[in-house]
Amino acid sequence: MRHEAVRADPISCPLQDAPLSSLERAGPISIFQRSLDHVIAGAIDELPAALLPSIRIDGDLAAIDRALRSALTDLRQWQSWLEAWLREDIAFLARLFTELTGAASLAVRLEPVSDDACSRFHADNMTHRLVTTYRGPGTEWVSPRDAHLVQDGILTEVSAGRQLERGWVGVLRGAKRASPDAPALLHRSPPLRKSDEIRLFLAIDDARDWPGGQPGAVGSSGNREMPHES
Repeated sequence: MRHEAVRADPISCPLQDAPLSSLERAGPISIFQRSLDHVIAGAIDELPAALLPSIRIDGDLAAIDRALRSALTDLRQWQSWLEAWLREDIAFLARLFTELTGAASLAVRLEPVSDDACSRFHADNMTHRLVTTYRGPGTEWVSPRDAHLVQDGILTEVSAGRQLERGWVGVLRGAKRASPDAPALLHRSPPLRKSDEIRLFLAIDDARDWPGGQPGAVGSSGNREMPHES
């Protein structure tokens, strides 16, 4: 599995260089490389499983900020500085996604992942999805030029796989934005190698891709079938 370096080509371009109003021209994945500070990473790794936040929020940027302040109460009582950092980082990424896609309302999901429920390569039934992993291994993906190597969701040549590093941010093109000349990105959750391993994963979508709202989301008006996880 390769840990992909950002290249200014049609496959993977730097997130900060992606055209704000035409993300589809930036390639199937746009990547922003960043490293979590070792103190922050260590504090997140040391969080007990019971304190890992599980949050689903629908709304505009102001509503998301209010909901985060409420939803992260337990973490704030445990380590207030870590809660403030996480809340501000999610708010920053929500603003970034809004600027890149023009989405007025977002669907934000932060959750622990402790199984391999989404371990097959797939494309999300979305326009775009922003992903980052705060704890554990990052999302794995396959370049469109290697998509033929995916059979029934399984990559037949492991060396063709790529992976986001922990903390890196990716904006993935989904099936709703795809065309024959601009395919959706095939990706998956990385298989967990230890029985007690838990990832902390963030996904941000355009709320218009969730007509009835995310299941269980604050501010959602109903439920619908869950688009693929990452």
